[in-house]
Amino acid sequence: RPAKAVLLSSADGHQTLYTRVYPLALAYGYPIVSALVGDWMSAAGGATVRYADRDVPREKFITWEQAREMQRSGLVEFALHTRSLHQEVVGNPQGSTIPAAVTRRHAPATGYQGEAAYAQELRADLGGGRALMRRELGRAPRALAWPYGRYNDVGTEVARGLGFEFALTLDGGPADPRRPLSIGRYLATYNPSLMDLTRNLVPDPNDRRIDRLACLDHRDVQPVEDLRVARHRLRQEHPALDVRAHLLDDLRQPPV
Repeated sequence: RPAKAVLLSSADGHQTLYTRVYPLALAYGYPIVSALVGDWMSAAGGATVRYADRDVPREKFITWEQAREMQRSGLVEFALHTRSLHQEVVGNPQGSTIPAAVTRRHAPATGYQGEAAYAQELRADLGGGRALMRRELGRAPRALAWPYGRYNDVGTEVARGLGFEFALTLDGGPADPRRPLSIGRYLATYNPSLMDLTRNLVPDPNDRRIDRLACLDHRDVQPVEDLRVARHRLRQEHPALDVRAHLLDDLRQPPV
């Protein structure tokens, strides 16, 4: 395994995976991971699937036979892109639509979906998609790619419980092997130049993961001298906590 490995991935199973990406993988010997949506793959020939808010012919996507051919090459590994959750659903009383995999649905008559029902829906979808791929490809997928890159703790635990070893997101920054169920990816769009690709693949030394956010009212903020004392105490009591000076200094300024 190279010291600075780059994972090539694709999603949705467009026909271009078979007509463009796969030939390049064969030519250069580069392995790739591609995520498939179960319901789209299972649609009958001549049917349409709902994709990006429009009906798209089934023939725009690869077939199971093409997937099996690519898998036999040893260069293409298939991940699950959920079975039927690659869509947005109504997630609040205002009618806002939010990615289904991270949303407790809202209906005017019944209100919000319960937490247990939401977790069970995820379990049924991911478990069903996993079984479908095992039946069609002869093996269960090791990886899950969250639609739109959106995920939460409930989904992560459901995926872990079903046996997924990896989960692909669209979080920024390099992948962290200590977090195999939240692997970030760079989404290359609009035909980026080689320079742009390189710039986005090089880790930013100033980039830090944000674990917590706090809402503060500037009227309750202590004088700056007290903040310095508080920062020193925090660093002593919680050495792993990132307490950056410029964030505390910003609290001196009232909101605009």
